[in-house]
Amino acid sequence: MDIPTHAQLLERIDAFLARHAERRPRVSERQIGVAVTNEPGLIGSIRRGRSPSLDTLNRLGRLMADYDAKLEAAATTAEDAPNPEWPLPSASKDGENIHNGDDTPDNGSMAA
Repeated sequence: MDIPTHAQLLERIDAFLARHAERRPRVSERQIGVAVTNEPGLIGSIRRGRSPSLDTLNRLGRLMADYDAKLEAAATTAEDAPNPEWPLPSASKDGENIHNGDDTPDNGSMAA
C-alpha cells in the first residue's frame, strides 16, 4: 500500500487538478471532496494540515486513477469523445455513487 506524505498527497491532488483544468466540465476541489467524502471542503482542509484516514486516501486515489483511466480510454476510442461523467461511481466506499449531481448527498453519504 502506498501511503503518501502530506506533501506528496498535495502534489498528487494538484497534478490531477492541473491535468483537468482545461477540460469541460472542469474538475474542482469542491467536486472531489463531495465525490470522496461528501465534504466540499475536504481538499481545503487537507491543504490546511488535515490528515485524511486511510479509507479517504484510498477513495481519493481511486477516484483520480479511475477518472484518468476513463479519460484515457475515451481519448483512444474517439478524438471527439465526451468527457466522462463526474464523479465516477467508484469513488465511494462501496462502489456506489454518493453524489446525485446537485450537491445534495444521497442516502449513501459517508463521513471521513
